Amino acid sequence: MIYNVRQGSEEWDQLRRSRATASQFHRIITPAKLQLASGARGYAIEKAAEILGVESERMVPSFWMERGTELEPQAFAEFSRTVQPAEQVGFVTLDEIPMIGCSPDGLVVDDGILEIKCPKSETLIEWILDGVLPSQYKMQVQGEMWITGRTVGHFFGWHPEIEPFHVVVERDEAVIAAFEEHLPTFLIMVKEVLDKVRRRPSVLLQTEYQAQDVEF
Repeated sequence: MIYNVRQGSEEWDQLRRSRATASQFHRIITPAKLQLASGARGYAIEKAAEILGVESERMVPSFWMERGTELEPQAFAEFSRTVQPAEQVGFVTLDEIPMIGCSPDGLVVDDGILEIKCPKSETLIEWILDGVLPSQYKMQVQGEMWITGRTVGHFFGWHPEIEPFHVVVERDEAVIAAFEEHLPTFLIMVKEVLDKVRRRPSVLLQTEYQAQDVEF
């Protein structure tokens, strides 16, 4: 299901909260062996805390994270102008499992998804020299294709002073099979945490969010 909300908005943030998102799939499944990752338990605890509304203070964005967010509209415009037309999208959930979702940077006319990164110049140069999808984004790109049902993944690295890096990948059915096997297991882990840890109604905590009702 597609939610037409602005990425970064409060509505978008509420949709992401409590859901397993493609940007964190590398914490659930190991990219190399496609097995349940050792970090899955920690991520399950984070999701449970979000559902309960008692998570720790959020991480302060780094300079490069903020800079990437600022540059992304320019990168999106250049991709749409020079590569293929794309439309922006807010948040997408997997039809079969609504507790799984993603926020691709665009949907491309060739039945593809678009993932944009605006790194520092040294990182982009390294990507250009390697000429392949950076391994740290493999699970995110494949996850976005799986959730949206699309068959092509466009990865676009952009910097205002360097020619952009563009690589196209196809769906990897082995990775998709690992998602289908391990993501439900991860959601069971989240539920098990919730079953053991419950927020105390007698404790008055001033939190920004209230506990959420979710269905696994």
